[in-house]
Amino acid sequence: QLDDACAIIRERPQYLRAMERTERRWGIPVHVQMATIYQESKFVGNARTPHRYALGVIPMGRQSSAYGYSQALDGTWEEYQQSEGGRGTKRDSIADATDFMGWYMHNSSERLGISKSDAEGQYLAYHEGRTGYANQSYLGKPWLVEVAAAVGARAVIFRAASPLAGVASFDRSAGALPVWCNPRAAFRPNTRIIASSSRAAVIRPSVSAASIRAMS
Repeated sequence: QLDDACAIIRERPQYLRAMERTERRWGIPVHVQMATIYQESKFVGNARTPHRYALGVIPMGRQSSAYGYSQALDGTWEEYQQSEGGRGTKRDSIADATDFMGWYMHNSSERLGISKSDAEGQYLAYHEGRTGYANQSYLGKPWLVEVAAAVGARAVIFRAASPLAGVASFDRSAGALPVWCNPRAAFRPNTRIIASSSRAAVIRPSVSAASIRAMS
């Protein structure tokens, strides 16, 4: 039920607490974080990119150093540790991974002018790096444009799951789910989304983080 935002929160409430802390610190909405983590790792804490093989049989190492919930690369994670996180932070910690994501997206907003609520634009900068985004490197990767649009569409679905559209606060003492979490508005695995986007129109949400790394 990974496509169901309510199920994720119900089964792993620590995820919501981590994302809410990140939203308070960095201003990145919970639904933007959820959509990005879903695309990058499907909420698998020890996710890695696949191995590469020469001639189909000789191991050549992994496609990249991306690891954890946020699929942060070694170098970018080290930059985060030096800047904000500290040496003890771990990519397989949901709290550290969401804080990293908030830090990166906040800086993308500051440097590139991308709205913190723009999941699609933030994902492109997250995947391509800020220099690549500024140079519009994604325009040469139609598959990536489609994936980014899928991230944006999924964020909209997560946010629109509430009659209050994006309000994530709720009374935990009563054991309630967030007021934006409406089980009837769940996103289902095989759904094809038609998004209104300047970058893409038809989205294939089945494209995985592993295939993204393989093609980049």
